[in-house]
Amino acid sequence: MRVSFKKGDGSYILAIEDDGVGLPENFDLQSTPSMGMQLVRSLTDQLNGNLKVESEGGTRFSIEFRDWK
Repeated sequence: MRVSFKKGDGSYILAIEDDGVGLPENFDLQSTPSMGMQLVRSLTDQLNGNLKVESEGGTRFSIEFRDWK
């Protein structure tokens, strides 16, 4: 597992990724009842961010959000 945090021009990207088997083909981020996914969605909402999910050669969740200034 790898966690990264990058700062851009007025925005940030928090990413969590692994090199496992990836997500199932029918995975639905909005209806998944797991506590972990609820936490990811809640954090994204609190940051007023955008969540991107990739599942090739592992799984990557990245939340992009703007600076609050």
